[in-house]
Amino acid sequence: MTFRDGRGKLHVNSPLLSAFEESFTAYRPVRKPPGYRGMGHMPGLYWHSRMKTHVSYESRLELAVLLQLDFEPSVLHVLPQPFVLHFAQGGRSRRHIPDFLVWHIDGHMTVIDVKSRRELEDPAVKAVFNATQRACEDRGITYSVQSEPPPSLLANLVWLAGYKAAPASLDRYVSLTLPLFSVPV
Repeated sequence: MTFRDGRGKLHVNSPLLSAFEESFTAYRPVRKPPGYRGMGHMPGLYWHSRMKTHVSYESRLELAVLLQLDFEPSVLHVLPQPFVLHFAQGGRSRRHIPDFLVWHIDGHMTVIDVKSRRELEDPAVKAVFNATQRACEDRGITYSVQSEPPPSLLANLVWLAGYKAAPASLDRYVSLTLPLFSVPV
């Protein structure tokens, strides 16, 4: 496994579980999602209200998963593009970068891969996800594959997400208006 620490240093051939035993803030994504004109998907940044920071995503489907994670009370931290998993398959050396690593309040971790239902039928995708699942299970890490959420759930999450964060300038207005309330009318 390859991962990037909080200082940006790349660590190659590290054991999967021992690499993430420190605080989740000690890690960075192994790569940034590419972005260029004419690409087929839409990368971006999502403001995670619990983490109070942006989390990168590569597609609208990954954004939908981030929305769900932001409303999940057990989620403590989400790291996108967390590590490169190296494995052998059919006599060839392969690598895979999962989409998210999630730390939960109770201390366990979940590795998440995101693919459309259509892509999940591809034998090559199934093989990569099976290898990722085995690597995670061998180390006591939960593995999950996420696809399109029901449209009604996604619509509700998008609507509710607008109310999760306080307005950025609220603190500025509190200091200006508080003295007005101390004067009797």
